[in-house]
Amino acid sequence: MDCDMLVRGDIHDVLDYCDLRHDVFVVKHSYKPKTEKKFLGNVQSPYPKKNWSSFMVFNNFSAPCRRLTTETVSVAPGSYLHQFKWTTEDRVGELPIDWNHLVSEYPNNKNARVIHYTLGTPCFDGYKAQEWATEWYEEKELMNHADQ
Repeated sequence: MDCDMLVRGDIHDVLDYCDLRHDVFVVKHSYKPKTEKKFLGNVQSPYPKKNWSSFMVFNNFSAPCRRLTTETVSVAPGSYLHQFKWTTEDRVGELPIDWNHLVSEYPNNKNARVIHYTLGTPCFDGYKAQEWATEWYEEKELMNHADQ
């Protein structure tokens, strides 16, 4: 999963949607980004299967997954990895949208299990008051408290 996500519950529950017939499981987003820029002024590049790879559950028993070695991943083009060209379309399983809610790209979803701040996390200027920001700050405080 991407580093700009907040898990709201037991991550183990995602396995309820997984089986051994697929190589990987993702939320199959079908959208066009609303903005041309994202956090820190980075260009928002639209491409096929945008954000599918931001939250994945791999079936490491499958041959295609076993071929994703460190060397392969280090040299493969981004499109090969992010567009799942290392497997076939029918081997990409689908997770409910609750498992990768794109903040500010989708309407508020009170049932979201994974919050994805794809445009920018609440710690950045301009994103401090977005959807789920309060919960993000609460988790940050719990994390910092655990460090003490």
